[in-house]
Parts: sequence; structure tokens; C-alpha cells
Amino acid sequence: MIQRAIEARISVDPYSTLDVVLVAREPFPLDLVDFVKDVLQKGPPTYWTRQLAWRPENPGRRVCAVLPPGAMHDRDHIDHLMDEIPVFRDMTAEEAMEEAERLGDTAPGARILGADMLAGSKLLTELSRRADPNIVVFESRRLEAWWTNDILGYRDAPP
Repeated sequence: MIQRAIEARISVDPYSTLDVVLVAREPFPLDLVDFVKDVLQKGPPTYWTRQLAWRPENPGRRVCAVLPPGAMHDRDHIDHLMDEIPVFRDMTAEEAMEEAERLGDTAPGARILGADMLAGSKLLTELSRRADPNIVVFESRRLEAWWTNDILGYRDAPP
């Protein structure tokens, strides 16, 4: 099913950026990551992916995992996943702040839930100082856009 979905998307727009997000409600076989990467790799190369082929990850076709609330994974499974792909755990901004320095290192990155926070709030600004800002993402498109533009500094990046 995953293979068909990826192939269908690539057939519609073979040069698009494609991120596959594995929502890990329960542990899955670790070879699933390699399988998804292999399927993505079969798509035609783009100018961007050819120029950055020296990087260990294809920037135009990536895989990550999200651990939703209540997902039960043992530490070894999470560590193995984190060795292979970016891993995020759904959490509140307050929970992310409690483990800010560990995010993306010894703990999965943070996927901040909720849209009721103010962009630029004291909590989010402090989180941007204490955590690696590249390992914090948001459920809210509005907050993700603010974080990407104002914290990561992509506002003035060329298209």
C-alpha cells in the first residue's frame, strides 16, 4: 500500500518534493524505513537531488516518523529509528520546553500540537533558544510558517 501511494504520487509529479511521514502508533519493522527509501529512490532524479547527491539524505524525497500521543515504543526501537530517520513525538510546547536540550539528540524531536499559541510568545521564543530549532515542528500551519520564517530564517531565502 505504501509503495503504491508513493509511486502514484511520483507518477503525477515526478519532480516534486515528497516527504513520507510514518505515523508510528505502534512499533513497526525497522526494515520498513529502508523499503520506503528504496521506493523513493526509484523516482527520477531532479536537478536539486542531483546537485546535492553527495549528502547522505535525498533532500527532495525524505522519510520521517511521528510518535502520536499514547504510542508505546520501547527505548531501543526509538533509538534505532532515530539512527535512521528524523523522529518526532507529538507534544505540547510546555512538554517540549521540559526536554528542550535533549530534543533530536537523546529524545525525539517535538511536533507541537495545538494552534492556540501566539507566534513569538515567550514560551516559543525561549524554546527556539534552548532547543535545536531544526528539530521542532508544528501541527499548526500558521505556527510552522512563523517558525520557518522568523526562527529558521527562511523568509528571505530564494524560492
